[in-house]
Amino acid sequence: MRLLGAEHVVVGFGLHAGLPDYWTEDAAARTYARARARFPGLRGAFGWRLDWDARRGFPFAVRLGPLVR
Repeated sequence: MRLLGAEHVVVGFGLHAGLPDYWTEDAAARTYARARARFPGLRGAFGWRLDWDARRGFPFAVRLGPLVR
């Protein structure tokens, strides 16, 4: 963060509940909230697979959207 500046950083999450080495929406939201508390200028978050989020009714977008604003 010091090298880039938080305003230039977006955190990406690979989401797929039930598969190893992927995030759940709740875990991603908790982690993003902690990062944002430490680095208030953090630019945002994204999910690696929009198609997975879309097929499930956009739970990542719904859960993280309010945290990113």
